[in-house]
Order: sequence, then structure tokens, then C-alpha cells
Amino acid sequence: MNRRLPFALAALLLLALIALPVLPAAAAGTPLTPDEQLAFADGIYLRGLHEPALREYIAFARDFPASPSLPAVYFRIGECYRHLSNRAAASRFYARVSSEFPSSPFSARAALRRAELAIGDADYPAAAEAARPLLSPPLSDALDPDDLAAARYFLGLAELRSGHDSAAKTAFADLLSSAPASPYASYAALELATLSSAASTKTARAQTETHFAAAVDAAATPSAKAEALFRWGDWAYRRGDWQHAADILQQLRLEFPDSPRARAARLASAWCLLHLDRPADAYDLADEAFQQASDPASAAAALYLRANLHRALRRDPEALQDYDDVLSLFPASPSAPFAAYERMATLFRLGEWERAIAALPPSPTPDQLPETLWMLAESHSRLGRPSLAASHYARIPDECPSSPRAPEALMRLAEIARDEGDLPAAAARFAQLADTYPDSPSAPTARRQAALALLRLDRPSDALDAWTALLGATPPPDPATAADAHFQRALVHLRLSRPADASADLDAVLAAPPSVPAPRAAAYYWRGAIASDAADYPSAERDFRSSLASTPDPATASLARLALALALQRQDRADEAADQTALLLDDTEAVLAHPELIDWLVRHRLDQERFTDASAAAHALATHSPDPSWRQIAAYHLGLAHEAAGNPSDATRAYRAAMDEPNAATREGALATLRLAALELDQNHPLDASVLFEKAAALAASDEALDLRVRACVGLAQAAEAAGDPSDAARRYMAVAVLFDDPEWTPLALSRAAALYRTLHLHPEAAAAEKDLLSRYPDSSFARQLRETETAP
Repeated sequence: MNRRLPFALAALLLLALIALPVLPAAAAGTPLTPDEQLAFADGIYLRGLHEPALREYIAFARDFPASPSLPAVYFRIGECYRHLSNRAAASRFYARVSSEFPSSPFSARAALRRAELAIGDADYPAAAEAARPLLSPPLSDALDPDDLAAARYFLGLAELRSGHDSAAKTAFADLLSSAPASPYASYAALELATLSSAASTKTARAQTETHFAAAVDAAATPSAKAEALFRWGDWAYRRGDWQHAADILQQLRLEFPDSPRARAARLASAWCLLHLDRPADAYDLADEAFQQASDPASAAAALYLRANLHRALRRDPEALQDYDDVLSLFPASPSAPFAAYERMATLFRLGEWERAIAALPPSPTPDQLPETLWMLAESHSRLGRPSLAASHYARIPDECPSSPRAPEALMRLAEIARDEGDLPAAAARFAQLADTYPDSPSAPTARRQAALALLRLDRPSDALDAWTALLGATPPPDPATAADAHFQRALVHLRLSRPADASADLDAVLAAPPSVPAPRAAAYYWRGAIASDAADYPSAERDFRSSLASTPDPATASLARLALALALQRQDRADEAADQTALLLDDTEAVLAHPELIDWLVRHRLDQERFTDASAAAHALATHSPDPSWRQIAAYHLGLAHEAAGNPSDATRAYRAAMDEPNAATREGALATLRLAALELDQNHPLDASVLFEKAAALAASDEALDLRVRACVGLAQAAEAAGDPSDAARRYMAVAVLFDDPEWTPLALSRAAALYRTLHLHPEAAAAEKDLLSRYPDSSFARQLRETETAP
């Protein structure tokens, strides 16, 4: 389609098309008619000789003030001044045309020139004043369509620059609707795109796209189309529409590869490709932009981008070199602070903590500061410098409170204080995080940790307040966190002796839907413990069984089973209690925590004559307990179980283990020695038995063990008798009778002494022993036997 050039461009074309002969210099002295004078001025004007033409036009206006050609002369005087860069003089003569000859065809063209000059001088009110009348008759009738389009464009531009966006939109829209093929249409569409791009609504974005597309379609020249594509791509790039921007800028580079705008678009295109995870495609563009950069700032920007592309391609050494080059070659460039930051970030990502610290940017931008401080603190932390790390973490919430790193930094500060044992500081930091950043994902965890720290500080009331604050937080905690908070608050209530409040919180835990992770097993256990303390053993039993049925962790399972066994004992259900206790034998921690319960199990199994089960329980106690006294007791009971089961050799080993247990002096140790001595005696080893009975007597030296001592003394007498020494045996039996008044062993000793005396023909001694037996223990079986013997025929 052929398009007319606007009036503002016509003169340059005419100079190339019109060639008039130059009049000889002598003609200047020859009298000329007005028409000849005007033709001469026009001729040299059209040849581009604006200064001599200006003199001729001024002379004509002076010499022929009544000429009907005066409007054209004034207009061309203005044109000459414009070409000679005397914009003020040009504007004055254009104004004279409009004011002195308003009906002249040149009036509209002069007003258009005034508007154009005012735009160039940034005198937008004057530009609007000159352009606005051109859009209405009669002046609009005097302009061709392209010049009328120019008037609308100048008016829109003047209104836009004056801040009258609505009026500007109207002028540009009128231009597009009335002269879509005008050379100004593309520029008007670009300005409309700029206006609509200021809004972020979906409708505004769609309008912006439409205007940019119209600008591209309406472009009258390659440079206009390149400009439209560049601005369209730049708009898409700045709003992060990487794929759209890449496509538009690629079209620009393909259609106009040598245009300045195509060269200027290389960096934006490369950035788009980087954001689209296409660093290899972007690399050549960035490198080309660097190699062909025309100024230091452009070179630094391209080199910085190339460094980022190296890093995206996992070429970290090359990236670091490019960052170094930006800093050394272009230290004052706008890209230098970003290169310094990215250099530190690269070293940090590589785990080179010391180098990352050394690479700290001297003046990070406000946007970089929180992440820079974070990397600095983290690097010191990884290097084992918690105090230095804390000093940098602390700056983040102080100097960058709105940064996402601020709550993370507070969490780190709290954790450092906690790890160093400074629980007050830890609790304060956790609380600061939760109170200052209640919407942070870390806030519930922070409140939880604050409560736990307060509890460790023996401040249960403050801990209770912390749990209550967590449960009442806005937004509320998720169901799993709420269930855990109710459970923890229940434990604090228990510590403060508030079982009713604890029960309410435990009920809340157990009321959570099955899909919610909650400490149900522990909640059942503690609710059972509360019932047990209240002597409500049936309720306690139900809760303990529910705890065991809720897949508890090993520690809770042990506690629940132990508590269940005790609750069953309280209900006189010893066999069931024993069965529950037996399930704990492989749990070292449970055995260590309650050895007395395991000992009870052993005794109960012995009473039940379940000797194998008794052996298992005794073995568990002997194996797991670090306490030598419990080991000695367990070994003794193990011996009893083996002996009762008919395993004397195993019983002997168990008794000997009990007897040889160092640092233990229990009654069971003496009992084990007595049982071992008795076994030796049964196996006809009187001398070995005698040694053991002596040891047993020594172990039973206290008044509390008098019954064991008398048994050991009887055993010594029995060993002497078994060794064939009746005299020594009789003496030892009488020693028992004289020294002890034991209803079980003293009658036996007197009976055996009397029998041995008679064997030795010591009848007076025998009679004395028998008399003593009858007088001291008349109801004993030995006295009855003696009386029966005396009365026998």
C-alpha cells in the first residue's frame, strides 16, 4: 500500500526530486516582479539553501506586505528557521500565520509545525493548544489524512506528557480508528500499550497485547517495526513472561538482525532463555553482547549475564572468573554489586565457606542484604563458629524484618542458644519468632520449642501459657500440631498437680480424627496413670490396654505394660499381671526401670511352679541390671528355678554366680551360699560343704540374718556328721542349741546331739540334751518322737 509522507517529512523528499536552475548572481540586481521574487526564493529554498532563502523571504515580506502570498512566505520563513535550528524564531512565524491568516491553507500547517516544535521543547501545554484546533473544521479540512493523523499524535503526546492519560488515550485511539495506515499509527499504538501496561489486570494485559500487535502491524518503516517489537518484548520481559518475550525478541532479531534495537535486545533475549532453563541457547547471545559492547556498562551487564549462564551450566570456575572480571574491569558499573553478590552465592553453594566469607560484597543492595547476611551466618555456622554466626543472624530480623529470612534467622538464633545451654535466651528467641511472624510456617514449631525450653527452666506456668498461646494462635495450628500441643499442655498440668485439666487435654488429643497424626498411645497411657492415681484401676486398665493397642513407641509401650501389670496386681489378678510383666523381659530399659517388678515376677513364677518361666525372668534381671545387688538376687532365684526343675548343675552355677557377685551383700547372697553348701552336702562333699557353710555364717553376721546364721551353723554340724566325726558334730549341734532359740533348727540340733552322744556312749550328755529338748520345745516333732520312744514297750 502506498502511503503519503507526513507534511513534516515532505521537504526532504522534494529536495531530492526537484532541481531548479540557479539564477545568475546578476539577477539580484535586476528589478523583479513580486512573482519573480517569490519564485526565486522558492527555488533556492527547495534546493536546501535555507539561509539565503530566508533572506529572500524576509525581503519579500518587507517589500510586498500586501501580497496574497504572505501566509506562504511567513510559513516558509518558519521552515527556514526550523532547518537552521532556530526553533523560537520558527515558532514565532508559524504563530503569525495562524493568528494573522487564520483562513489560509497554511494556517493549519503552521499550527501543526508549532505543535511539533512544542513537543520537541517539552512545552506540552503549548503543543496541545496548537494541535487541538487542528482536529475540528475548518483547520481539519485543510490537512491531508497523514497530517491530520500527525496532529492527533501530537495532541495525544502532549496530553500524555501533561499527565492527562484519559485525554491522551482518546487522541491515540481516534488516530488508530481514523488513520490506521498512517505512519503515526504505530507510534500511537505503542503509547496506548504503554498506558495500558501500567495496570496489572487481565483486561489491561490483553489491551496491551492488542496495542503492541497493532503497532507492529501499522509500522510504516523497518525502524518503526523494530521499535515496536523491541518495546513489546521488553514489556513481556519486565513482567516475567519469559517465553512470550523470547518469541517476540527472537522475531526482532531474525527480521532486523542489523538494527540497533536487535542488538539492544540480545541481553533481554538471553535472560529470557536463562529463565526458561535454556542457558546453552542464551550463552552465544550474552557472549556476542559482551564482545560487541559499545560502553563499559553494557560490557559489564553482558559479562555478568555470561557468568550467570556459566553457573547455570555448572561451569563454576568460569562463572567465578567472569564475576571477578566484572569486579576488576568494571568496578563502577551497575552490574558490579550484583556480580559481587553472585560470586559469594556461588562460593556458598560450592560449600567453600571461608572463601564465601571473604567474598562478602562491600555494599550489598537492600534486596541482597538479608541473603548476604544469611550466607555469612551459615558459613560461620558450618565452620563451627556459633557466636560469629549468631551475630550475623541477629542482624537479619533487626535490619531486614520483612525478609523471609528473618523468621529463619530467629529460629537459628534460638537453636544456637538452646544448644549452648542458654535456655532463657532460647525461649525468648522462639517466642520472638512466633509473636513477630505468626504467619510463618515456623511459628508453631517456635511456640512448641519455647514451651519446652520454659519447662526445662522449671517454669511450668510459663510453659503452660506458651502451649495455650499456640492453641489460640491466629491462624490456628493444623490438627496434628494442635493435638501435640494439647498433649504437652496435659503433661504440664500433671506437673502442676491438675489432673482434671490434664484429663481434658488428653481427651482433646483422643478426640482427634483417626486421619490426624496424634500421640494417642501416650495420651491413653497418661489418662490411665491419672485413673490409677485415683485408684480407679478398671478405668486405668482400659486406658493402658488402649495405649498398647495404639501402636505406641517402645518407651510408651514399656510404660503402659508396666502400668497395666501394676493395675492388674491392684485388682488381685496376679497371674494376668505376671503375663504382662513377662512381655517386658527383652526390654532392657523396662527391666532397669522396675527391677522390683521383675523380681516379683520371678517369685510368682516360682510359686506357680513355672520354673522355665521363672528362669527366663531371673536371667533377664541378672543380665540387664547394672546393680550388683539385683544381679545377686536374680542369680539366687535362677538357682532356685534350676534346682526345682531338677537341674542341679545349672543351679550350682547360678548359686555360685550369686555368691561371687562383687559389691553385693544381700540376704539372697547368703541364701545362695547356703543352697550351694546344701547341694555339696547332698553330693557327699562334706568338706566343700563345710567351707561354704562357714562362708554363709560369715555373710549372715547381722541380727537381721540370724535365721540364716543358725542354718549355717546346723549345716556345719551336718557336714561334720557326714564327714564321720560324731564328736565334732555333737559339739556343733549343742552350740546351736546353746546359742540360738530357733523353733525350726534348735529342736533338730538337740535331737541330733542327743543321738550322737548316745552313739558315743555319753549317756549323761545325751540325757541332758533330751531333757532340754522336752522342756524347751515340747510341741516340736522331735519332742513328740522322743516321748513316743520312751513309752514304747
